[in-house]
Amino acid sequence: MTIKMSKGNLLLTFIIVVALSVTVFAFLSYIGIRLKGSGIRTSEIESFYVADAGVNKAIWYLGTPTGSGGRGVAWRTTSSYEAFGWGGYLLTVRDYATNEVEIISTGEVTGITKTVSQVVTLGGLPAAFDYAVYCNTGTDFTGNVNVRGDTYMNGNTTFGHNCSFTNGYIYHPTGTSLSGSGTWTDGGALNPVPGFPPFDTSSYDTLITTAYGVPTGNQTYNNTTLNLAGSTIYVHGNVTISGNTTINGPGTIVATGTIQQSGNTYSSGSPMFISNGKLTVSGNAYTSGVTYYSSTEIEASGNTRVDVGGMLSRGDVKLSGNLNLSGIVYSGGGTSSISGNPVIRGALVANSFSTFSGNANVVFDESKFPSNMPIGFTASSITVKKGSWRGN
Repeated sequence: MTIKMSKGNLLLTFIIVVALSVTVFAFLSYIGIRLKGSGIRTSEIESFYVADAGVNKAIWYLGTPTGSGGRGVAWRTTSSYEAFGWGGYLLTVRDYATNEVEIISTGEVTGITKTVSQVVTLGGLPAAFDYAVYCNTGTDFTGNVNVRGDTYMNGNTTFGHNCSFTNGYIYHPTGTSLSGSGTWTDGGALNPVPGFPPFDTSSYDTLITTAYGVPTGNQTYNNTTLNLAGSTIYVHGNVTISGNTTINGPGTIVATGTIQQSGNTYSSGSPMFISNGKLTVSGNAYTSGVTYYSSTEIEASGNTRVDVGGMLSRGDVKLSGNLNLSGIVYSGGGTSSISGNPVIRGALVANSFSTFSGNANVVFDESKFPSNMPIGFTASSITVKKGSWRGN
């Protein structure tokens, strides 16, 4: 049986076939677009994961010494690429603010890129500040010295019969000796050995160099009030602070010569005093949250009460009299001396001591440490800054 179709029927059939074809094509195109979009979306998600993995790897690099496979806290980079999974990440690690580092990681998967950033805070003082007293050589303790907390001596050490070391041990390297009477407990050798902390003075040196560029002249503050208000005062000469002078921070005073603070002076608000010469604090001076730095020597004596974010000397530190000091003390070179009746709460780190005598009292107290690590030391810990993660 043969079915004959008219031209009208053929036209109708053609229209139906075309309509069905268009519908099928549209459906297939829709499915393709959806599949493609799904693939792009998957790649976007994967790129985020890869970028975030890059941030975590950078944090590990910063927090791990080079000898253990990391890069150390001093590591910075602008274009460090590493493969990861189906793609890879490009890292930028740069200084963000004081003791803060920003990590920027761009992740890539199948040509799709996403960027994640995170700020981390560098903190934690070097291991030498884990001791009430840390000395890079041996020394002789005499008089009525009283130390509470662990002590580390990097050489032969003797103790007078009235010396007392309690609430901790005396640690020292193999091959060195402890001797004498008094009260102390041998802690033996440590592994790893806490090294003498390096101190990068370049930031302070830069300020001192700038001070050499201003006109020559000494500066005296006597019976006055100075509000630094975040500014830096450069003096190409010596600075004398005396009488009943009050100095309010934050801010910085930089001198190419000496800085002398005496009388009934008062300093607060975290000011910094930076001296290329000797820095002296004496009399009845009272300071709160102050940072002292000298390229040569720091001497504190009298009835001064010093609450420091850091007493930092590239050379000697001499503490005597009835000084009451809270914070950290660092002497990077030369020979330092402790005598008289000083009370030190925090930690004392010195290259060597010529004298450690009198009625000196040193108490290890981390609560007296500065909230921000002083500029120049290498951080020993890294923490993620809350609220600083960004992604796009």
